[in-house]
Amino acid sequence: MSGVDIERTDGIATVTMNDGKANIMSAQFLGELITAVRSAADAGEIVVLRSSIEGTYSGGFDVKALATRDPATVIEMMKAGADLIHAMLIHPRPIVAAASGRIFPMGLFTLLAADYRIGDSEQAQWCLNEAQLGIVPPDYAFDLLRYRFDSNWLSRAILTADMMSAADGLAAGVFDRLASGDEVETQAFRVAKLLADSPASSLAGIKRKLRSEVADRIRTSSERELSVENYRKKYAA
Repeated sequence: MSGVDIERTDGIATVTMNDGKANIMSAQFLGELITAVRSAADAGEIVVLRSSIEGTYSGGFDVKALATRDPATVIEMMKAGADLIHAMLIHPRPIVAAASGRIFPMGLFTLLAADYRIGDSEQAQWCLNEAQLGIVPPDYAFDLLRYRFDSNWLSRAILTADMMSAADGLAAGVFDRLASGDEVETQAFRVAKLLADSPASSLAGIKRKLRSEVADRIRTSSERELSVENYRKKYAA
């Protein structure tokens, strides 16, 4: 059963996440998102990324896969995460994200890779909880985090692993705007329609200037770091 659905209307591809649980970003789930984003890119569509699970945007990376410490399993998932971020950053049209409920890495990274992010002022909560899990995020994650976050917010969030509020997210750079309840998605589609009416060539050129440098950095970091050999060295007893 697919955890990702795509609907197309008037130049807007609505990509909905729902794995029936918490939108856990396994290698398979990430692969489905990559396929959806690339399909929208091929069609020249604006993307609206959303979750249809009440109270949850994404539970983040598959912790069970990480816990195996199996190099091939972990690297496959980490590479898929890097590929999704890269696909979002180089997408020629803007990506709008609507987020409500809890947001964990890798879900948080999809927000940071989107171009316009609207969070639920009452329900959205986010964190970088790798420290609590005994995990050091990959280099590409730090490339994205440094690109989006003020350094003080990044230090606080990743060292303490605190669950942060929507207001914190607005201040830190996770969200561009906050709304309440149904207005989150209403405003997301309003922004998407406004962008869909703008000249595609100018938006593509602007986005390329905004995102190409960090996209290249993420690609280089993932290719350099993410290998079974490097993973084994990292966690050698």
